[in-house]
Amino acid sequence: MIQILIVSILVLFCAGYWLQRLAPSLMKPFWRGLALTLSSLHVLPGLRGKAEKLASPGITRAGCGSCKGCDSKGGGCH
Repeated sequence: MIQILIVSILVLFCAGYWLQRLAPSLMKPFWRGLALTLSSLHVLPGLRGKAEKLASPGITRAGCGSCKGCDSKGGGCH
């Protein structure tokens, strides 16, 4: 039973990580809710700050998105 719980938590963390990396707009409601919950409970101010940062709309970057060495490669970042 404990193995199922550990594996389930691990899978949820991995799914959340990849959703944040691939589709951050889908995770914004989660981060906003987490920030509101933590602020109402007055616990973990560091995590609350990180959640607020992830929930706020970011600056959309065009092109390479500040890739180093993009100009020297003739246009491609990777």
